[in-house]
Amino acid sequence: MEKTHLLYRLVSALGLCTFGYASTLPSADSRLLSLVPPGAALVGGLTQGPEVSYMVLNPNNQTDLMDLQSISGVDPTRTIQYCIFVATSGSPGFMSEHSLLAFGHFDAHHIFEAARGNGASESKYLGIPVLVVQPLKRDKGISDDVRWLAFIDSQIAVFGTISMVQEELGRYLARSPADTRLMWRISRLRSTDQSWCVLISAVYRRELVRRTLAALDPVLVQQPDHEDGLVMGIHFGRRVEIDYERIPELGSPEESKTQTQPEVSQAATPGPPPMASYLFSNSGAIPHKVIRLSKKRYHQFIAQQQMRERTYVEQTSRQPTRK
Repeated sequence: MEKTHLLYRLVSALGLCTFGYASTLPSADSRLLSLVPPGAALVGGLTQGPEVSYMVLNPNNQTDLMDLQSISGVDPTRTIQYCIFVATSGSPGFMSEHSLLAFGHFDAHHIFEAARGNGASESKYLGIPVLVVQPLKRDKGISDDVRWLAFIDSQIAVFGTISMVQEELGRYLARSPADTRLMWRISRLRSTDQSWCVLISAVYRRELVRRTLAALDPVLVQQPDHEDGLVMGIHFGRRVEIDYERIPELGSPEESKTQTQPEVSQAATPGPPPMASYLFSNSGAIPHKVIRLSKKRYHQFIAQQQMRERTYVEQTSRQPTRK
């Protein structure tokens, strides 16, 4: 069965009512980022915030989060402080491989025991116990993959397609450092962002992604002139601040050493109430923009995206699957 039409549904909103509180990117961030395979098409990070957090994600990433919460829910000591979502291409197709990396506290023995009691099986990879999770009925048509779940030092959960988990566990055992280019891209964001995502140009160029992001800033619907990716982050304060920057696919990490000088710019987004926008120039590099929204305007935006998501699901569920 071909799942292409679902794999391109990239825009989502997530509520994190069960996550532990964090106001900045925690030190655990570097531990998770070191597991991310280089060349990932989509990488996103998320801490708990007071609002529903908007991100660009593959629907498989959403499913991984919901299923991890369900599987680990038997553990009364479980906490999840921070998550990183990863999607990359594989033999089944574009962004068909996916994983979720979560930092917190997990009682692996308790979780594995309960899962085995519900019919799950257990295996090992490079000496690390892994739980083999068969496709769940509620995920049918969205994520039909067999996935592995492993825990590292009772602090990190690694959950995703088998090839992704294998690569991430291999990076853990090899003590691989975080990918330099990914770290440079993340460095373009503010440390106070409570959610963020990094998209390579192949993702950002997709019309569905740009059309939806245009609800934040019409500039984002424009087809990039070059092979540009996108980084985007959100911070919740008295107002909601969404910052983004187009980044060259082959940009040099040396650019991260440039200093940011602010310039005030008017938002191009039409319709009341307008979004306040500020533009930052990085010594001739692609501009970094910060969009400020009232919480009311942000809630309206989230409601619009949730309605669009429901409409899309209804439409695609009626489409016949292709063999």
